[in-house]
Amino acid sequence: MVAKRRAVRGAVLRGGARPRIVAVARERWDKATEDAFFMALAEGCNVSRAAAAAGVSDSAAYRRRRTRAAFRARWAAALSEGYARLELVLLERAMQGVVKEITRPDGSTDVVREYSNQTALALLRMHRDAAHAADSEPEGAELAELRAKIEGKLKRLKAKLAAGAAGVAEASDPHRCD
Repeated sequence: MVAKRRAVRGAVLRGGARPRIVAVARERWDKATEDAFFMALAEGCNVSRAAAAAGVSDSAAYRRRRTRAAFRARWAAALSEGYARLELVLLERAMQGVVKEITRPDGSTDVVREYSNQTALALLRMHRDAAHAADSEPEGAELAELRAKIEGKLKRLKAKLAAGAAGVAEASDPHRCD
């Protein structure tokens, strides 16, 4: 008689003298666990460290990201925040330099400030377009286009508010028969 094999979701094969399949305990995700995970992810952009800080496994975090849209959105926001922090640190280093201690062959030491031109140039390249856009104000056709977009949004909002108010008025009419 041949034993049927079937895949067992949430199970792992444990080795040893007698290998066997055992169920894996489900990791609990609550608001505090998620908050701890995302705080650590925003601080270091490292999923393994964030998972350890929250007390969950990497695979559970990736599984949750794959299956939950809200979690995926918070993940993206945390990484974005983490990279913004990293960029600020790099910008500060590029502008202020990094203090280095140099030991000479005679044993004396000297303290110097080292600046990374490569980092500074990379940051400038990344923000060149944003810096130019911030310096210029919209003119002519661009200004007219922006004004038209804003007016269109305002009209849609007014229509939506009017429709909502009409719906509320109809729902609250005691003489109305459905």
